[in-house]
Amino acid sequence: MSGPIPPKDDHPLPAVGSLDPIPGSTGVGQPTQEARSDVISVVAEHLRIEKRLVQGEGVRVRVVTDEEETPANVTLRTERIEVEHVPIGRMVETAPPVREEDGVTVIPVIEEVVVTETRLVLREELHVRRIPGTREHQQTVLLRRQRAEVERLPATSTPITDATTATSIKEE
Repeated sequence: MSGPIPPKDDHPLPAVGSLDPIPGSTGVGQPTQEARSDVISVVAEHLRIEKRLVQGEGVRVRVVTDEEETPANVTLRTERIEVEHVPIGRMVETAPPVREEDGVTVIPVIEEVVVTETRLVLREELHVRRIPGTREHQQTVLLRRQRAEVERLPATSTPITDATTATSIKEE
């Protein structure tokens, strides 16, 4: 920006652009007879360039998390154990091993009995059956999904000062 240069207090010439004529001149640039010949009019222009930051077009982006309750259906496998005591009461020479008969695990239970001699008596067997089954189970689970919302901001001619910044304020 340009403008008149203020005169110094000790300078006899008025400022450029002032309406007061130079003493001894006609006001049109022609000296009168009383004008001094040693006075030279000097005119100076100064150019001052300034820059300012102006907020232009912008965008505001928010990430939004949506929650949705969704039923989850699952088939769960179950197994129930059934134990049956089967009395035997028979003498054996050695302990019978654990065995499998038609999907039933047979676990022998033995006892030592004192007589004139020691003998093994098979008192009972435990017959263990596995009974498979299924059941329906339903549980509500919370699923989250994010999406971005973009908002265009119009350009403004408001200069950005130290109080405002070029970036938008993050919304939470």
